[in-house]
Amino acid sequence: MRRYIGGGGTFLVFLSLLFLVPFVLAPGCSSAPEILFVDPNSGSTQGGEEVQIVGENFAQGATVRFGEDEAEVVSVTSTAIRVKTPQRLGKGGLVDVTVTNPPNNATTLEDAFRFYFAETTFAAPVHIPVNGGAIWLDHGDFTGDGIEEIVIGGNSRVAIAKRNDDGGFTVNVFGAPTSFDG
Repeated sequence: MRRYIGGGGTFLVFLSLLFLVPFVLAPGCSSAPEILFVDPNSGSTQGGEEVQIVGENFAQGATVRFGEDEAEVVSVTSTAIRVKTPQRLGKGGLVDVTVTNPPNNATTLEDAFRFYFAETTFAAPVHIPVNGGAIWLDHGDFTGDGIEEIVIGGNSRVAIAKRNDDGGFTVNVFGAPTSFDG
């Protein structure tokens, strides 16, 4: 006799030369899923983007989590799960992706998906009068790297702010003011 444990249920398979009867896995017992990759592997913190998880042994009723947040499952086959990403406002960066087959067989692919922050938009460049001059604010992909920058300028100085993967900003300041009035 061999004992197999799977997915929250235990079932027994009797192997005997006396009984040459094929066996079937008990209902609710499924193989553990395996994640090969996630495509695309990045998306906005706004959520709602369709993503495909490719792997093996996915079962109907499977659930998917991006970090701690559950995704909306669109469709499931044994080799692919299509989901809509969860909303993660203010929580950018890499997350693990976990697939759980019912009743409780789970697997996790670490750092499988990167959430980037939603685009910042302005109706038009903003000009703010300050001490006889003006400070202006604009945005766009000024460096050509596909990431939007925010540019602040005025009084012979320009600052470019670019959002980091961890949610912070890198700010580069160019030029120097000829005087500074506190």
